[in-house]
Amino acid sequence: MNGIQLLFSFLVGILIGALYFSGLWYTVRQLPASRRPALLLIGSYVLRLALLVGAIYLLTGNHWSHLLSALTGVLLARTFLIRRWGPETVNRRRREVNRQSSIVNRQSSHGNKS
Repeated sequence: MNGIQLLFSFLVGILIGALYFSGLWYTVRQLPASRRPALLLIGSYVLRLALLVGAIYLLTGNHWSHLLSALTGVLLARTFLIRRWGPETVNRRRREVNRQSSIVNRQSSHGNKS
């Protein structure tokens, strides 16, 4: 029974970690368009941290092995998401935005010369 509980803690840790870091990624992507970036950043942090700490507290109780299992799941989710959304993804997105803005600039400069 203890092995099943540890596996459950691990899987819930992955889910909690995925939610936490997906929320962070979403927040960072929304910052440039936000009217109040500091409020968005702090609000997102408080909400994500409350979810993470609350869920782990409820999940693990007084069992250190369940805590360790859940935190391992959180770190695994973090590692997976960093590899998925890592620098190459960000650089690819930046190149796409730069290409689109150069197309818009060329079109507007051609429109002004006519």
